[in-house]
Amino acid sequence: MFDFSKTVVNVPPAREDVYLVEIVSAEQYETRNGNDRIRFTCLVETGAATGDSQAGCTIRDGFNLLTYQDANGHPDHNKNARLQALWMKFYVSLGFDQAELRARGAKFKYEHITVEGKFESIIGKKGYVRYVPAADKDSYSDSTWLTPRQAEVYTEARATVEEATSTAAEGVDPLAGLLNG
Repeated sequence: MFDFSKTVVNVPPAREDVYLVEIVSAEQYETRNGNDRIRFTCLVETGAATGDSQAGCTIRDGFNLLTYQDANGHPDHNKNARLQALWMKFYVSLGFDQAELRARGAKFKYEHITVEGKFESIIGKKGYVRYVPAADKDSYSDSTWLTPRQAEVYTEARATVEEATSTAAEGVDPLAGLLNG
């Protein structure tokens, strides 16, 4: 008997939007350049503008781990700090508390990211990502992780732009009342 309950097909969203997603899988691997990286697959639930039309699509994303070294084999603090900021933003997007993440300090275990039930695990967590599809077969998609408040502001701003665009398209000048008193 087949059990497709945890099976996803990698079909990315066709439209740019801010999506509510659930992390359904994660894996650690080594890149061609020798960097340790976590790759995760997100299942789209809804989009700010697209609603549920992209539901079931997947977004694959990932980040390198904090393992950059300089030419002498010492930790490259600049590169690692930039990565750590990306990871913090990602975790906050998934609902983790910044203060709690900071308090864990060195107790935070990156090797637990893919292990269900551990504090660091991302499996089953939901978050917001602004996703821009690849422009063509020779380019990459772009993902930016947002906090719930950032996603809300983006959605509100998009609605305001759409309303103004719709009003202008109908021949109504939204500034006429202000200018003509």
